[in-house]
Amino acid sequence: MTVVQGEPENSVITAAGRESFVPSPLKTKPTSAISTHDNQNPLKIFLFTDTPAANVKTPTSGNAAKSKKESMPPSSIREDSAISAPDKRESAKIFLFTDTSTKSVNNQESASATQLTREQTPLPPSKTAPSDTAAPTKKKARKNFLFTDSPAVNAKKPDPNLATRPNKSPTPSPSLNLADDKSDSKLIDTALLINQAKTSPKNNIRSEEKSGFYFTNSPPKGFEHLSAPQTTEVDIYLGNELLTSAMARYDLTSIEFINPQEITALLTQLKEPAAIISAISGPLNPHTEDVCLNKLQQKCGVLEPSIAEIIFDTDRFRVDLFINPLYLSEQTYQSQMFLPAPQDDLSSVNIFTARVSGGDKLEQRSHLTSNNIISYGSTRLHTQTRLDNSDGFILESANLEHDRNKWNYAIGTMESTSYVSSLVTTKGFLGLRVARSLKTRTDLRLSRANEIFIFFNERSYVEIIRDGRVLASGFYEPGNQQLDTSSLSEGVYNITVRISNSRGEELQTHLFSRSSVLPPQDHALHFIEAGMLVKNNNLNRINKAPKVSDVSFIHAGTRMRITDRFGADLEVLNGSKNTAFIQAGLYYFMPGLSLHGGALGGSQQTQGKFFDLLYSHQLFSLGLTHRGIETHQEEITGSFKTSTTTGLTLGARILGGSLTARATETNNARIAKSTDYSLTYRRSLFSRGRSRAYLTLDWKNSHGEDTVAMGLQFTSSNDTHSKYLATRWSDNGEDSMLQTEGRFTRFHRNNGSLYGSSTVSARTEKGQQNLGLHLKGESRFGSGFLETQHKHGNNNSNTTYSAGTQAIVVTGASAIASGGGRFGRAGIIVDLNGRSKEDFEVFVNNSNKGIANSNRNQPILLPPYKSYDVTLRSKGDNLDRFDAKPRTVTLYPGNVVHLQWDVNPVFVVIGQAVYADGKPVENTRITNLEEFSGTDENGWFQVELTKKQTLELALGDGLVCNIKLPKLSENENVVVFDQLICDPKIHTSSSDY
Repeated sequence: MTVVQGEPENSVITAAGRESFVPSPLKTKPTSAISTHDNQNPLKIFLFTDTPAANVKTPTSGNAAKSKKESMPPSSIREDSAISAPDKRESAKIFLFTDTSTKSVNNQESASATQLTREQTPLPPSKTAPSDTAAPTKKKARKNFLFTDSPAVNAKKPDPNLATRPNKSPTPSPSLNLADDKSDSKLIDTALLINQAKTSPKNNIRSEEKSGFYFTNSPPKGFEHLSAPQTTEVDIYLGNELLTSAMARYDLTSIEFINPQEITALLTQLKEPAAIISAISGPLNPHTEDVCLNKLQQKCGVLEPSIAEIIFDTDRFRVDLFINPLYLSEQTYQSQMFLPAPQDDLSSVNIFTARVSGGDKLEQRSHLTSNNIISYGSTRLHTQTRLDNSDGFILESANLEHDRNKWNYAIGTMESTSYVSSLVTTKGFLGLRVARSLKTRTDLRLSRANEIFIFFNERSYVEIIRDGRVLASGFYEPGNQQLDTSSLSEGVYNITVRISNSRGEELQTHLFSRSSVLPPQDHALHFIEAGMLVKNNNLNRINKAPKVSDVSFIHAGTRMRITDRFGADLEVLNGSKNTAFIQAGLYYFMPGLSLHGGALGGSQQTQGKFFDLLYSHQLFSLGLTHRGIETHQEEITGSFKTSTTTGLTLGARILGGSLTARATETNNARIAKSTDYSLTYRRSLFSRGRSRAYLTLDWKNSHGEDTVAMGLQFTSSNDTHSKYLATRWSDNGEDSMLQTEGRFTRFHRNNGSLYGSSTVSARTEKGQQNLGLHLKGESRFGSGFLETQHKHGNNNSNTTYSAGTQAIVVTGASAIASGGGRFGRAGIIVDLNGRSKEDFEVFVNNSNKGIANSNRNQPILLPPYKSYDVTLRSKGDNLDRFDAKPRTVTLYPGNVVHLQWDVNPVFVVIGQAVYADGKPVENTRITNLEEFSGTDENGWFQVELTKKQTLELALGDGLVCNIKLPKLSENENVVVFDQLICDPKIHTSSSDY
C-alpha cells in the first residue's frame, strides 16, 4: 500500500470494504510518496471505522478502490488504497489515515517514492516468526491510530507472538485480486492491521508502542469533516433506467432526499403516491453493501422492499430506487380498448349484382339485387332489395343501426340473436334490439385470454415458449407489464416465459387460456329484443315485403366469463301462442379439456339438454356432443322441433397421416332413428414447393350398408396457373364406381395484377361425362363471370349456363367512385391529383389492395370495425413527389373516407450559377425551395423541382439574384445545364411554368 503525501496538514487513505465514503469535496495537486522506512520523524496512521471498535470484524483483503476527487475533504489529502471490510451486510467501514504534519519532512524525502511493504506490517497472533528472524529495527516509534466511534471496551491483550513476527510477507487473502490493483506498491494485509488493533488495549501504552496502533473515540485532528453530512446532486435510477437527478444529503450511515415529491411526480405507475413519498422521506438506509462491485457479482443490486427502498452507490453518486410491485399499477399491453369514433360524414356503399341462368329444358331466370348501406358516422341504414323476372320487386330487409362503444342499437327487420349452444332455431323478426357488442373492441386477441402480468425490475427481453418453440418475443419496460399473448393459439396450456436482462436469465411458468366462445371478463354480453316473428322464418323468401305473423315475443339473454376458465350463459324467451322457454349453460376450461353443458325448459312440456366435450392431447383428440329436445308445442312459431343428435369424434396421428373416426346417432319426429359410422385416413405422399399429393382411405356404414373408397389427389399451382387431378374408387358391396375429375385454371395478369382467370374442367363417372368452362374477369369498372356445363351419357345430354356481373358505387364526402373488386361494407376512395401519369399501388396495412392513378377515383372496399393505415407506392421508374406518410382511417359499416394525394413528377436540375461576368456564385443558399440547397465554391448546385420555376439566391446584405430555368422536358428526370446566369433583375415566381 502506497502512503501518499498531501500538503503539510494531512494525507488520507480511505478504506471501506465496499464503498469509499468520503463526504467532502477535494481539490488536490500531484504529490510524492513518503517512505515508511524514514524513521527520522514520527508517522501517525489512523484506521477509521463507522461502527464501535468492539464489534469490528476481521476484514478480508480486497482491491484498492478510488473515490471521486470531488467527494473528498477540502485539504491536501489524497486517497491511495482501500481496506476491504468483511463480506457481510452489517460490516464496518474502515478508514486508514496517516499524519504527515511533522515539519521536519524535507522536500527530498517528500519527493522519494517508496512502499509500505508487508515486511513492515505486524503479523496476526496465529503467525509466529522463526527463531532466527529478528524484527526490523526502528530509530523512533511510529504512532498508528485506529479511529472508531466508541471505546474499545472489548479490546484484547496483545498477542506475544507479535513481538517475533517474521521478516517475510504473509500470504495474501484469497479474495485479493492483485491483478486489478492499479498502484505500483504492494498492498497492506488488512487482516494484520485489524487484528493488531483489536489486540491493543487502550491504556496499555507499552503495547501500543509495540503494535503501532491506538484506539480513539474522536477523529484525529484535521479529519473531523469526514463524518459531517454532505449535500450534492445524485442520479435516480428506476429499472436500470435514468429517471431524474435530485439533490440529496448524505453521511456515512444514511442518505436523505431534499425534495422526494419531485421524484414521485415522475412516476406515473404509482397506485399510492403518498405511501411512496413517505417511504423515501427522511434518512434512508443507503444499502451500500448491496452495490454490485463488478458485472460478474451475483446476489447484489436488487432489493425486495415492503414499500420502497434505495441502494446508494457513493462512487458514482447513483441511487437505484426499488418499489414493491403491489404499489405499481398494471400496465396493459394495449391501452385503447375501443375503436375511435368515425368521421361524421355522409357516405354510402352500394353493390349491384345482375345474374341470368338457364339451359336445355330449363326456364330462364334473371334477377337484379342491390345491397345498400347509407351511413353518417356510426349510424347507418341498411337495405336489401331484389328485382326478379317472375316475382317482381322484393324488399328483403331494412333496418337502422347505431354503434356506441359497447352497445349496438337496431330497429327494423333482422335475424334474432342466438348463441351457438342454443336449442332454439334462428328466426327473423320485425322489431327492435339493444345488445352489447364486441365489434368495436380492438383488443380481442388479448382480452379473450387470461391476463398474465410480470414485474420487471428493468427493461427486459422476453420469450414465450411452448413445447420448445418460441411463440412470441419482445422487449418490456420496467413495472407490472402485461404479456402480449395475441399470437398464441386457442386452448388451455402451460407456457414458459424466459426473461433476459442485465442480471441474467430467469424462467417462469404460467397457465394460459384463450377461448373465442366467451367474451372478455370485463365485457359480458347482454341483449334484449322484442317484436313480431316473420312468416316462413326466412327473410330471403318473403315476397314483395316482409310479412309478419301474429306471434309477438320478447327475448333476452346474457353470456359472461366469470373467471379465466369458467363461464355461463342464460337465455329467456316469452311469446304469445303459449310459447316460452328458459335455457342456461356453463363453461369450464382446463389444460387440454373444454366442457360445456346446459339444459332448457319451456311451455307445453318442452325440455332439452346439451353437452359438449373436447379433449386434446399431443397424440390424439376426442370430441363428444349431444343435443336433445322434446316438445308438444305447435310448429307455428318454429321455435322448437323434437330431435336428438349425439356425435363422437376421435382423431389421431398414425403412420405419418391423420386418422379420424366418427359415430353419429340422429332421431327426430320426421326421420327414423339412424346411426352412422365412418373412418377416414389421409396421408401426404409428397410435398415439393406448391405441389402436393394425398392418399385418402374411407370406410362408412350408413343404415347398415358398408361403403369403402380409396382416392388419390394431386394439386399444383404457381403465379400463372393451377392444376387439380383426383381419382376415387368406391364399392358398396353391390356396385363399384371409378370417378375421375380434373381442372386447369389459367390466371391472367396485367403488370403483375390479377384481372381474370379461365378454368376448364372435366369429370367422368359410370358412363357419364361432364365438361365445364368457367371464365372470370375483374376490372376497374366491375367484375363478371360466365359459366357453362355440358353433360352427356345414358342417351341423354343437356347444357346449362349462367352469367353475372357486379358493380360497386361508393360515395364519400364530396367524392364518388365506381368499380369492381372484393366485397366489403366500408371502404376508401383514392383520389390522386397532380401531373404524374404513373400508376400507384395502394397499400392498406402493408397489403396491396389496388391500383390508382390520376385519371379516375379508385374505390377500395374493406371490412368494417377496423382502423387502417393507407400508403402509396409508385409502380414506375420515374421520380414523383407525394406524401408517403400513412393515412389512418377508422371504418364502421357504410363509412367511405375520401383520401387525396398530390402527386407530381420530380426533375433533378444540375447547373452552375454564374454572374453576368462569368464569375461563379459561390457558397450561396437557394431560398425559395422547400429543401435546403445551395451552391458550392464553384457555383454548382443540384435541386429537385416538381415544376419549372425561378430560383432565388441570397447574396447577403439583403441582396438577391434570380435564375430563370429554361424549358424542361417532362420525359427527362435529370437535366444538366452548363452555366445559368443569376440576374438580380428577374423577379421570383414560384408558380412559373
